[in-house]
Amino acid sequence: MRILYLIILFLVLALVYASCKPVWQFDRLERNARKAVTPSELQAWATNFIAAHPTNGRVRVSELGTNFPMQVLKLAPELGPWVYVYGQPDDTNNMPCVTLVWGSGFLGHRAFLVGPTNYVGGPSSNCWAPGVYFR
Repeated sequence: MRILYLIILFLVLALVYASCKPVWQFDRLERNARKAVTPSELQAWATNFIAAHPTNGRVRVSELGTNFPMQVLKLAPELGPWVYVYGQPDDTNNMPCVTLVWGSGFLGHRAFLVGPTNYVGGPSSNCWAPGVYFR
């Protein structure tokens, strides 16, 4: 009987861990990103990406192949990232940027906004470096 209780306890703990892990990753997204990638790496990738994909829209990570900072994929894999391109390279009113978004309907959303060094991410964004923001 004691073995049965231990098995049930183990299964319950495994279920709690599996269901809470995405929440923990989401809550620590910015802190873990600082350890995994530098602002200059994100910006170099994003500016090259904007030049190659100048139109607005969503791009699937699976379509990017090796043209993506792979260490970003491990930050919260169950929750993203989704990749969006906004703005036009020749539009002076709307600076182009790449947005990497993680989230869900329950947890909300967090994102990197990355553009050229003169890009400004907005008032609710945390500036990592000129042109690289987290919100």
